[in-house]
Amino acid sequence: MAEKSLRFVKMQGAGNDYVYVDCFSEPTPVDPAALAPRIADRHFGVGGDGLVLVQPSAVAAARMRMFNADGSESEMCGNGVRCVAHLVVARGHAAEGMITIETGRGILPIEVQRSGPRGSIVRVGMGVPILAAADIPVVVPAERSARVVDASCAAITAAEPWMVESGLDRRMTCVSMGNPHVVFYCRDVTVVPLEQIGPVLERAPIFPRRINVHFVQVLTADRVRMRTWERGSGITMACGTGASAVCVAGVLTGRTETRIVAEVPGGELILDWDGQGEVFMTGPAEEVFTGEWPLEDGALSFSRLWPSVPGPWLRPPVFGNGWPRSTAAPSMETRRSIRCIPTIAGRRSMSFGTKTSCCRSICGGTAISPCCSPATWMPTFSTAWRG
Repeated sequence: MAEKSLRFVKMQGAGNDYVYVDCFSEPTPVDPAALAPRIADRHFGVGGDGLVLVQPSAVAAARMRMFNADGSESEMCGNGVRCVAHLVVARGHAAEGMITIETGRGILPIEVQRSGPRGSIVRVGMGVPILAAADIPVVVPAERSARVVDASCAAITAAEPWMVESGLDRRMTCVSMGNPHVVFYCRDVTVVPLEQIGPVLERAPIFPRRINVHFVQVLTADRVRMRTWERGSGITMACGTGASAVCVAGVLTGRTETRIVAEVPGGELILDWDGQGEVFMTGPAEEVFTGEWPLEDGALSFSRLWPSVPGPWLRPPVFGNGWPRSTAAPSMETRRSIRCIPTIAGRRSMSFGTKTSCCRSICGGTAISPCCSPATWMPTFSTAWRG
């Protein structure tokens, strides 16, 4: 079977890193939601917070589609759109200066200033923040339906030691920048156990579409430090839409000024909001490296590996963690039809067959083959899916 390769660019904005595919010159993956978890895996893939497609647009210089590390598609990514703007200019699809990018948030005006052969400083008009509870969305009592500003949070019901130690204000402020955000303030963000509280808040019932979670420490009236749990990706080095939401939240609550510097683990972002119009964000966009992702026929679409298996589990697994929580495992009949095939890289790829062996991450531990461990079948740069 002839091998195909998908060329990509690894880029980062303030440490928020994604794998970018320039679809002006590369074919658009058939199933990017399935490709995203594999290519973003930091141990067996390229590594990143997700996958971004840079596509031609009839209404802007380019169109951005962004997929989180779990395969879910997001409406917008602030750091991602800066990198898209740099890529569009660097690859000659648009001239340096003012351009527009089509996103799930709408068409955004962006100013690109090249800072070197592999980077740019980019200013993005992030749009007018959405503040109505129903439009974010967040479920709150009727009297709070207009705006959710320093409101009690039903998702935090009991005081825990870290809340006292961090000086957490358990009230929340909610903002949408085309994607939903909840902001909490505290005295010390380093104390917050983000890996524990982040996923709890992300999937809390009061947030019907899940939510991005931010903990913020006000350093001065024009400078904050923040940490982020991103919906669908987990802890990230930066979140551009999140920093924009934090700027809005600071103005709404009177904690910060209309122009702030947001310190994030991956660097700094500059945010401006006058209290009425759109938010502006300025920050870096930098190419890290380029490469090729080997693909065999059918590998652009995970679902093509399972043409006769119906049901809601027809999604890529969460690597190393079995099936996603909301996903049912394959039936025993399906499990028996899967076999592991060694590849030249010494790893396994999945194929239909009659041998009763498969990887635990697929079959839930029922396999009898000694090759079955969650890490043995994931694709690497020298491994492709075999269908």
